[in-house]
Amino acid sequence: MKYILSLILLLVVACGEDVQPQNEFMPRTETERSSCSGCLSESECRSGVDDSACGAGGEVCVVCETGYICDENRECSIPPECTPENCEGCCQANGRCETGDSENACGAGAAACLACSAGWTCELGDCIPPAELCGPENCAGCCDELGVCKTGDSDMLCGLGGGVCSSCSAPEICAAGSCSDANSCANTCTGCCVGETCINPTSDQQCGLNGQTCLDCPDEQICGAGVCQTPSFFDVEIISTVVAPTKPNGSGWDSFNGTPEQYIEVLSFDPTAAERQYSASTGEVSALNHSWNQVLDMNIPLAAIQHNFAISMKEGDSASADDLICSFENIPVDADVLLGSPTTSTCVKDSRTTITWRLIPQ
Repeated sequence: MKYILSLILLLVVACGEDVQPQNEFMPRTETERSSCSGCLSESECRSGVDDSACGAGGEVCVVCETGYICDENRECSIPPECTPENCEGCCQANGRCETGDSENACGAGAAACLACSAGWTCELGDCIPPAELCGPENCAGCCDELGVCKTGDSDMLCGLGGGVCSSCSAPEICAAGSCSDANSCANTCTGCCVGETCINPTSDQQCGLNGQTCLDCPDEQICGAGVCQTPSFFDVEIISTVVAPTKPNGSGWDSFNGTPEQYIEVLSFDPTAAERQYSASTGEVSALNHSWNQVLDMNIPLAAIQHNFAISMKEGDSASADDLICSFENIPVDADVLLGSPTTSTCVKDSRTTITWRLIPQ
């Protein structure tokens, strides 16, 4: 009986071992192995070339340790140093050399691999924005990381010609599509620059504006409003005037508190000959607001326009000397004014009084 009990006990133990569940370490079947050239992960055949699933011959996939990569033999190994000598594409952070022609790993010459933005393509190691979104053909500014054309004049998105936008770092700012020092002459000078020296006022020998490099004007040209140009002559057109209803002290323009008899005088002196002056005036008009649109044939040379150009608004009075409504002196003459752009000047003594005028190049 003793022997029978022992035999039964052995049979129970053996049967218990046979019914134990299989776990993940269960050997793969020969069918699974033979049909997978890579490695197996939970019965799924993987390529075996990933660092997180490395292996070959249908064996169980291995996760490579930090610092190791899955090499061309599908084995975890320490990668060689990624250099231009052994990598024509780009280098990943773990030292792996990539071909550098994919959107997820784009680059060349062993530079760090870049992941191109959505919609961009990798061409010859560079991330290229979609042509239909942004590029030199359709963008005068710069292209942001999403392929959208930007004006290219902001510090965070700076550039011209449809190139990739740059981000300027302090103390740099975006100027004319390039990042440059905010304190440089080019960014602070209203005249022109010789190196980092600002020239203002400019001259025929040092001519320019808004931080441009100074130019020496050719012999036949002079510097006008920061621009080298052939000397020319100008007439003056009085476009319109607005006269305040009263004098600055509140009194009327004449003894009867009536509407002023306004007229306009233009005066300029030639800097090369003090005795030579250019002057002209309109007739009188009884009005506070008047559209003149009258051209004064003055033929004033450019040098005189730049030297001393003044406009006066006066009120005619038959009983006494004429009153000065307002005098506009030291009028700034820039390139736009010389090209004939209308200018509205406001009276310093009474902002209610204005005159709109323009130069007419001859």
